[in-house]
Amino acid sequence: MELNSPTAINKEHVTNNFDCGVPSLNSWLLKKALRNSSKGFTQTFVVSTNNNTVVGYYSTAMGTIKRQNIPKTLQRNAPNEIPIAILCRLAVDINHSGKGLGEAMLVNAIERIENVSAQIGCAAILVHYLDGMDKFYRQYGFIDIGIENTLFLQINNAN
Repeated sequence: MELNSPTAINKEHVTNNFDCGVPSLNSWLLKKALRNSSKGFTQTFVVSTNNNTVVGYYSTAMGTIKRQNIPKTLQRNAPNEIPIAILCRLAVDINHSGKGLGEAMLVNAIERIENVSAQIGCAAILVHYLDGMDKFYRQYGFIDIGIENTLFLQINNAN
């Protein structure tokens, strides 16, 4: 089965059969993803089949983090509030798990955020993860910063 590259969610995407095994992630996709995207609160990118059935998604938002909450090595000369991107959610339908889709979506999210950071201020990515998922993110360089269920990845903004 061929899958489409991640694209911004729209009303043509079919979300009602999505099941990643986590009711809160399923419900959020079904009830809030499109509405939040249309209001600019988050942006949700979906991977779908050719008939627009969603099999994976991730959501992003912008935010800030206090300087004292980032790694000490980055605090020097930093403003009190550091601009960041937040990877709010990432989920794969159970029928597509174990095939590398989660990894592909994470890489896509990081690349998308890095591209945006070249245009606007954005120093890092924060990810809020569910219990037990930290190992997945750590293998891509995310580190603990002492905030519960939250990891940090510095973005390389060097030109």
